Amino acid sequence: DEKVYHESLVHPALLAHPDPKTVYIGGGGELGTAREILRHKSVEKVVMVDIDKVVVDICREQLPEWNDGSTEDPRLELH
Repeated sequence: DEKVYHESLVHPALLAHPDPKTVYIGGGGELGTAREILRHKSVEKVVMVDIDKVVVDICREQLPEWNDGSTEDPRLELH
């Protein structure tokens, strides 16, 4: 289940940090990591860099439940 994977990838690190503000994602084209990071209200900015824009675009179109609106969050910066 992708949600369990992304939750276990993101939440332990962010909960271990006393006050996460800026987060970098290397890859993450399916946007599940961004979705989970953006659940943390202390996060002010998420910078995601993926080398394949086509993957990101296809995932946004074909797997909208994976990003769960994260692409509309102004804190997310896609590159």
